[in-house]
Amino acid sequence: IPAENILNSDLFPTVIIGHDLMISLGLNIGDSLTLVSTVPDDGPGGIAPSQFPVVIAGTINSGSFAFNQKVVLSSLKVANLFFQTQNNWLGLQLKLKQPLEADKISKELDKIINPLGFRAKPWTESNSALLKTLTLERWGMSFVMMMIILVGCFSISISLLLSIRRKSSEMAILRSMGFE
Repeated sequence: IPAENILNSDLFPTVIIGHDLMISLGLNIGDSLTLVSTVPDDGPGGIAPSQFPVVIAGTINSGSFAFNQKVVLSSLKVANLFFQTQNNWLGLQLKLKQPLEADKISKELDKIINPLGFRAKPWTESNSALLKTLTLERWGMSFVMMMIILVGCFSISISLLLSIRRKSSEMAILRSMGFE
């Protein structure tokens, strides 16, 4: 079935998967794929993971291998079919023009959505391990640069002191010969 027919069809639930995931599975656009849920389903044969066949409608390449190995994007309709829920969603992401104000905006959103049973989580909380790593790296690089500068200063001062000492003996010889 050509991929453009799949995208326009309501017969096939379609997904978009990461480029590296598609390559590692040896799939192409238009191939079928079975999604398996980790939530067990009570079926006729007992408890088993639920399976859901989908068709690959496209691929996404973010440039990050780790992200491209894991991502499977679908419409809300397909996700509700897979998770066997109706008109349900688990989260919402906002793209901010000023990402450094995420903490302030999440606090304002919390006031609105907490009574509904939801919570706003800023990107700084979601990526706290990355931010701590970057802070540690910055301090480490500052320490290394400080040590490099300190060693450079010591070596310059030592070379100046040694040259002065060497020149002072030469100056003493020249003075004894009568030069001023």
